[in-house]
Amino acid sequence: MRKVENESQSSLLFSRPVPNVSEIVPLTLLARGDSARIADVGGDPQQVHRLRELGLHEGEIGRAHV
Repeated sequence: MRKVENESQSSLLFSRPVPNVSEIVPLTLLARGDSARIADVGGDPQQVHRLRELGLHEGEIGRAHV
C-alpha cells in the first residue's frame, strides 16, 4: 500500500483498489462518483469525532459526491 500525505488539519484516507495494487489516498484525490473503503480518519480530535458522528469510520465504504 502507498500512503499519500495530506497537509490539512483532518484527513480521510481511502483504500482504492487498482489492478494488483491497493493504494491509500486522501479523500481529495477521489474523483466524483468514486467509491473506496475508509482506511483511516485522522487529524484534530474534535474534527475526527465529528466525522465519526457523521458515519465515517475505518472499514466503511464511502463515495465521493463533490
